[in-house]
Amino acid sequence: MSVGAIRTIWASTGYESGRLGYPTSGEYATGNDGSVAQDYQGGVIHVGPNGYYITWR
Repeated sequence: MSVGAIRTIWASTGYESGRLGYPTSGEYATGNDGSVAQDYQGGVIHVGPNGYYITWR
């Protein structure tokens, strides 16, 4: 996915007013394939070459 993908996904959930709330970390690598993630108050957005998913808290 392109740069800014996590922000686009966060926007689709309603930004800080949505279920994820505010970010609690910066983006960080989660694998050698370019996958990244970012932590939020309500979960984690994971983005990789095969798409994205959200782990809810």
